[in-house]
Amino acid sequence: MLDLVLYVLEKFFRNLADFLHGIRLLQRKPPEKFSKPLRLDLGIGLSKPPGFVGIDIALLPRVDLIHDLETGLPFPDSSVREIRASHTLEHLPHRTIPTLLRECFRVLEPGGKITIKVPDLEKVMRSFLKLNEEKRWKEAWEWIFGSQSRKGQFHKTGFTKPRLRRLLNESGFADITIANYRTGVRSSLSATATKH
Repeated sequence: MLDLVLYVLEKFFRNLADFLHGIRLLQRKPPEKFSKPLRLDLGIGLSKPPGFVGIDIALLPRVDLIHDLETGLPFPDSSVREIRASHTLEHLPHRTIPTLLRECFRVLEPGGKITIKVPDLEKVMRSFLKLNEEKRWKEAWEWIFGSQSRKGQFHKTGFTKPRLRRLLNESGFADITIANYRTGVRSSLSATATKH
């Protein structure tokens, strides 16, 4: 009997969750309805700077547009003033990164800026290898592989300064600057570039 009651409750709450999810989806605007000038925050997760359109594959709070970045960007050529991707690109498949960066270049207006933050794979791996075996697999494995706490939280590629510079250059960007910074014990790269 208890199992039947739990089944009915589970079904009710699943239907309720689906209904609420549908209402939340209806609150999102299509890409052409966002106010100009457009500033995009790719893969925002749970935070987004003011004035940016938050794009993520998951329907999280503050996400304005649910979109899979592997399919490109649903905006016209030269329609975006600024793009931000903070700890997003490492979650996308290795082979899709050049295509996405070309898409970013396409949608940016002349003089538009892109800012990218990613883990510095070379420094992260060196730090990982300096740890003893127990600490590697207890504290540091997610530096390389992602937290894996939910769908989308897996690292599928990595970046070094030379790779990131080459990818931006090959996508058409100019004025490329790349610097290291730390987030806690992790070493990351911060890159900015413009479209001329």
